[in-house]
Amino acid sequence: MKKSMKINLLLLSFCGLAHAEISWVNQPVQQALVDTSQFVNKSRQSEQPAISYNQPLLGTSGIEYQNQGFAVASKQFWLDTNANELSKGLTIPLTSEIAIIRINPLDVSAQTKSVAAEQLELSIKGHTIEPAVFVDANQLKATGMPVSEHTVAFKVEAQPGNFLLVKLNGLTKSNTNYVLHVFEPESEHVLKLSTTHQRYDSGADVVIITAIETNQSVQAMKVDGYLTNPLGEKVADLKFKADQQGGYQAVIPKMQGQSLQGGLWEVHTVTESQVNGLKVMRDASTAFAVNMATARFSGSLGMDEKQISVGIENALPARYEIRGILYGTDHSGDKQPIALMMSAKWLNTGDDAMSFELPINLIEQSGLKAPYTVEQLELKNQTDLVPVQMEINGFEITELSSQVSDFR
Repeated sequence: MKKSMKINLLLLSFCGLAHAEISWVNQPVQQALVDTSQFVNKSRQSEQPAISYNQPLLGTSGIEYQNQGFAVASKQFWLDTNANELSKGLTIPLTSEIAIIRINPLDVSAQTKSVAAEQLELSIKGHTIEPAVFVDANQLKATGMPVSEHTVAFKVEAQPGNFLLVKLNGLTKSNTNYVLHVFEPESEHVLKLSTTHQRYDSGADVVIITAIETNQSVQAMKVDGYLTNPLGEKVADLKFKADQQGGYQAVIPKMQGQSLQGGLWEVHTVTESQVNGLKVMRDASTAFAVNMATARFSGSLGMDEKQISVGIENALPARYEIRGILYGTDHSGDKQPIALMMSAKWLNTGDDAMSFELPINLIEQSGLKAPYTVEQLELKNQTDLVPVQMEINGFEITELSSQVSDFR
């Protein structure tokens, strides 16, 4: 009975929220909506029923939104070659005492044969050396490595600063293409690659940062790169320029989003540097997402005792999802999470709204008070599997009536 009275009093308090203020911390960005002609011939079938769900977050910590780009550290590189070059011998620069080299053919057919250990000839400065380890595709797969058929790998132990000559004898098809992957786990030369954000707004500039570091000292280098879209297609070459930190930057201007059904946008870089007369080769890749503005937050907000309504301006009929984290304020004035609120429904073209169900019971259990905030407010297009918009600061609810505070 006592608990029921508390909940009823809390409901009365939220009835009073019709007189409370609900406002954006910052007005949502009015990003330009996409040209929907690209979707004309695409099926728009999707689930129609609306749903709403709240996931409890009471006592949870460490859920602050971070949008820093993922930093890749690379001690590896790839070389494209063919049977003719490998038959004559391919020179590979070594920068550490250990190198693990993988060779796999690109033109695999019924006639393709794996390289046998006795076909491999290795030498440094004219002196023949033996691989410390040699394994075939079956042995690599047994370790869980997803390699293609006829792949072989071997480990070389040598002094850094030398050049390794890799030669394959007995190759019968001179036009067969191969890829060599060289990994130097103990090298002190590391290529760093990152984007400034994991996720960009539609129409934003994507900034890519890269540098080769040797014992934390940045080195001059030659860097080439290209961009692939979520379908894996190359869409642009990247032009890198030296930055003030000694590294290099490339900018992709005014990026527009695309469906993530095939994956993320990917940046691929190929670099070469001279460090104390030593040739250092490194390759790296990283990925990022771009919002596709098929809709946007219109800026309107509403609230009653059970729901928060968020206005949506929609350019493309689809099923959309909104989610946001509800916070309350503790006795020390610090914000604490209450619930992850989620809602989804079908939206037709034009102005509409989506609603969060207020988690009354969780608010009562939390013992937290106003002001309440909804942060990390996110809009997604579920039909086309794309992020649409993110408003980190969201909006604030100021409760004018505090009549239930004495009963908690």
